Amino acid sequence: MKYIIYSLLFLLFGCASAGPSAFRQRTIIIKSEPAQADVLLNAYYVGKTPLEIRVNSNEKNFLYISKTGFIGQRFDLNSRDTEVKIILTKE
Repeated sequence: MKYIIYSLLFLLFGCASAGPSAFRQRTIIIKSEPAQADVLLNAYYVGKTPLEIRVNSNEKNFLYISKTGFIGQRFDLNSRDTEVKIILTKE
């Protein structure tokens, strides 16, 4: 009986020991043509290009780059992206 209890406790709390590595962050450099375009990360404004941001690698992340007079673009980040360059097209 006590082995069952220990097994259940391990299953419930064993994953909690993953610690900081469970939240891996990485840096991504974002550039655009033209520069000074607005950057949204997962629908939250984070700044203007050129820009360096940190993202959680364990999550799906996307960028939306836009500038007045240009067609905005969405870009889905993958786990290998370290630099993103977006070329915006005039409207």
